[in-house]
Amino acid sequence: MEMSIKKIEGENYKIPDNARVKIIDLGDTLQIKNSWISPNNLKQFKKYNKNYCIDEETGELIKYHNSNLLKNKTSIKNSMQKLFQIIKLNFTGKDNEIFLTLTCDSPVYELSKIKKYKELFIRRLKRKFKDSKFCYVYKFEQKKEKTTGKYTWHCHILLKDLSRKILYLDNDEIITPLWKKGFTRTERVLPDIKQSIASYMAKTTQLNQVKNGEKIYGMSRNIKKPIITKKIYKDVKDEINEKCNFESERTILIIDENTNKIINKHKTETYQKRKDTA
Repeated sequence: MEMSIKKIEGENYKIPDNARVKIIDLGDTLQIKNSWISPNNLKQFKKYNKNYCIDEETGELIKYHNSNLLKNKTSIKNSMQKLFQIIKLNFTGKDNEIFLTLTCDSPVYELSKIKKYKELFIRRLKRKFKDSKFCYVYKFEQKKEKTTGKYTWHCHILLKDLSRKILYLDNDEIITPLWKKGFTRTERVLPDIKQSIASYMAKTTQLNQVKNGEKIYGMSRNIKKPIITKKIYKDVKDEINEKCNFESERTILIIDENTNKIINKHKTETYQKRKDTA
């Protein structure tokens, strides 16, 4: 028997005042996350090894859905949520930010190869602009070839120069010669499209056959990480309402497809900081 679960959008529930919540500070926005775990639905299951758990009521061995060498959709989605948070915190649509798309004329089927090309590009960029203080976030994506059906890799980079207020790098004269591998595109990160670029970078649709343990995104050491704290909901909600405007809420239900019972609930509340407090 294979354990199968599904995620669906659910009706938003009120977070209990005594619930422990996670607060994620993304610069101009705050997120409050709460998870509810059923005390009974998984009580009978005990881990047997990395591939199986055992149903203690029946003695049956149950195979985990992701007992193979590939990342599952949930793993990739969780990674992309973290990437989205990092981008939201570090790239706000200022004039010293640009968005790069780097592709290869010759198909690249190995992730290790596109990683090497990216590292060489960053090295050449820093060597050419020694006085600049770059920070960046990158992500590798795949595209399916029409002729072969194989997936080839390319790279996206969000780049910021911390040493100046305006960053201009000509695509044809600077980026393409430094990349050396094929077509490139350079775009400015404008305030009205920063959200769409963050969403584009964090999408999961162009990731296929990614092996467990392989990193599909990364960042420079000087990229800021989201500040995450854990508190009791009643201790923070009044303070947040004073400093922020409520923006949205979303609830995801995790359901056991075999029993159709709710295993987990995950709720996210998003708040926009007021300008005088951001």
